[in-house]
Amino acid sequence: MGEFVLQDMVLAAVTKVQTACQGKGIIVSCDNLAEKFLKQRLFGDCIRLQKILSDFLFASVKFCPVGGSVAISSNQTKNSIGGNINLIDLELRYCILVMHFALM
Repeated sequence: MGEFVLQDMVLAAVTKVQTACQGKGIIVSCDNLAEKFLKQRLFGDCIRLQKILSDFLFASVKFCPVGGSVAISSNQTKNSIGGNINLIDLELRYCILVMHFALM
């Protein structure tokens, strides 16, 4: 456990899955992540969080059809538990977007 910047952890997880995405033509976007929140320094298990996010991303790529996309978004709440200590709940979601086209 240690101090880390959330953005660095998210980018490392996304980078791990890029090769699998390129093979299937899948696009991963992180556009809906709160920029202000990503820049904060956090204390926790960065390696474990990165592993969890990587596993979710690999699962989404595995089941996403060729040419689809995966979007990562976040929802965060911040509660003070006294002094200079804040509790942050981070919720990461991913959704698989598929576009279908009909040729006439």
